Amino acid sequence: MVTKQILLNAEEVAKKHRLNPDQRKKFFKMVKDRYEEMQVHPGEAIGVVTAQSLGEPGTQLTMRTYHYAGVLEMNVTLGLPRVIEIVDARSEPKTPMMTVYLQQEPAQDEEKARQVAARIKMTSFENFVKEVNVDLAELKIIVNLDPPALQEYGVSIEELVEILNKRIKGAAVEQEDEFTLTVDTKKAGLRKLYKFKKALMETRVTGVEGISATMVSRKGEEFVVFTEGSNLKEVFEVPGVDPARTITNDIHEVALVLGIEAARNAIMQELQSAMEGAGVSNVDLRHVMTVADMMCLTGTVSAIGRYGIAGEKAGVLAKASFETPVMHLIDAAMSGEFDEFNSVIANVMIGQPVKVGTGTVRLLMKV
Repeated sequence: MVTKQILLNAEEVAKKHRLNPDQRKKFFKMVKDRYEEMQVHPGEAIGVVTAQSLGEPGTQLTMRTYHYAGVLEMNVTLGLPRVIEIVDARSEPKTPMMTVYLQQEPAQDEEKARQVAARIKMTSFENFVKEVNVDLAELKIIVNLDPPALQEYGVSIEELVEILNKRIKGAAVEQEDEFTLTVDTKKAGLRKLYKFKKALMETRVTGVEGISATMVSRKGEEFVVFTEGSNLKEVFEVPGVDPARTITNDIHEVALVLGIEAARNAIMQELQSAMEGAGVSNVDLRHVMTVADMMCLTGTVSAIGRYGIAGEKAGVLAKASFETPVMHLIDAAMSGEFDEFNSVIANVMIGQPVKVGTGTVRLLMKV
């Protein structure tokens, strides 16, 4: 029986498109047929159906990296490697990236979109340097600045000195003349001088930590910014960014900044994107939802494996069926663990009726 809410939604669609009586009849019949086709039978073993529905097309996935076309080439892992990253709940993706949506004005103006992209991209001190010399006698680093770079990034020498003094510990940065800075490293000592020079060159001056490159591209009716690297929290604070739509492919970062429900949605989107990018687009969303639900069931993002969901299974035989069975059986025997045979695999292993499908009910005979 079709639910009342679905009928109300169908009625709204029929009114919106001004369907005549014959069209309404065909439309409501189609809704009823689709609803009945999509129902799950009571006791359906959705876990094994999900595994088969994702695993079979998964064999078609290729080991490849997708290249964004544009002025800046950006690599994004898709296909089988990306699916493995997601289900293994890797702490950091191989190619972290963000899709940064913009507010209305910069989203419609390419020049303003590029200005937002420039504010996001991390710029280190070496981008402003023309020449560096080390004075071993005075334990000083003498830096000749590049005036065009200062103009390009919109940073004054006074701002540069202030930022460096704030972020560099154990040294004093001073302006020697118009485009020369001296860094006094006497506190650091001779032994650490060259390490200090390297750290100085890598010091962030502008932009968001962790964003090494940005690219502005048109997506539909608006301009968006793609980034190499991810830092969701800080990017949200950049003027011109729309935080309600901005996304990252780092699922653990999504969970940390936005919570477990957002991480669940991110898993679903990333799995679908990885498979569609490899040419597999016929996987039902509900199978992907089942994987995402299981990975986020405990309130944190867990891997599907012996160190995640499979390792947390309650029964001894269920754990042993996944990986390293001998180890699990020996550990269980030594600690005196008990298996209540609540899982599907445990009952299959000992030849008992499985509690799925017709096995979910108990039959009584009237005598």
